Amino acid sequence: RVEDFIFVLVFGVWFFQSMQKGRLPTLRSPILQPFLVLTAVSVFSTMWGAAQGLVPDLKYSFFLQAKRIEYFLIFWVVASTIRSEAWLRLLTLVFVFSGTVAAAYGILNPSDSYGQAVMDTRVQGPEGENYNTLAGYLVVCIGVGLSAIAGFPKGRERLFVLLCTVVTTGALLMTFSREGYIMLVGSVLVFGFTKYRGVVFAAAVVALALFFLAEPVRENVFHTMETVQKAPNDDPGGNSLTARFRSWEYRWNGWFLKQPLLGNGVGSVALSVDNEYLLRACEVG
Repeated sequence: RVEDFIFVLVFGVWFFQSMQKGRLPTLRSPILQPFLVLTAVSVFSTMWGAAQGLVPDLKYSFFLQAKRIEYFLIFWVVASTIRSEAWLRLLTLVFVFSGTVAAAYGILNPSDSYGQAVMDTRVQGPEGENYNTLAGYLVVCIGVGLSAIAGFPKGRERLFVLLCTVVTTGALLMTFSREGYIMLVGSVLVFGFTKYRGVVFAAAVVALALFFLAEPVRENVFHTMETVQKAPNDDPGGNSLTARFRSWEYRWNGWFLKQPLLGNGVGSVALSVDNEYLLRACEVG
């Protein structure tokens, strides 16, 4: 992955600059202690699980834990480097724009949608990136964009972010990702607990307009609602949510309930379980 190589370079520069100053910057964050505890528990559970033959591939387990540590290091580097509001605002604009670039690429290079009725094509990411993965990334960009629109003063910056967010939202809807739709609703509802509650109202108005004007979006919304309603008792072969329910039940009974305290170790459960909470419970108890 390109971003892994880039981060190695960024982290190396950050580390050597810190060493020139005599010490690494202190990270004051409420997530530091939980992260260290979870990492230590993960190592212990993996060692125990490997001894019991529950971790099929130790190299893969090491890779997963290294990636999780990398994500924390990214947070540490950013949180200890940005020291001015101007820098933070610039990075916000760059990040929102990056989502727009990905969105524009997907709109200009749509893929077939596996023969679905109205949805002849759907937006996907570069190099065939899964449309659900792209939708998750776009939701994060849209959330940051909405926050920036609410927080930035009126002017060119706010207009720029507004236009970027509109384009990104359009691409998200054209991914026809049911997961993306549900994530977007959850992200927008967060604003209901802030002083920017108007964002929720504006989003509802836009959603209703798209619902009535865009037939493919309307069809996919109906399909999503039907999928969720039938999921508890539907055929796993034809309902992806039902298939997930069965997979979660299988992992819960076959992994978590057998080792509810210590867990089975990182790598004992495949990422295809598609549920981060259940995955971590099976890994570390």
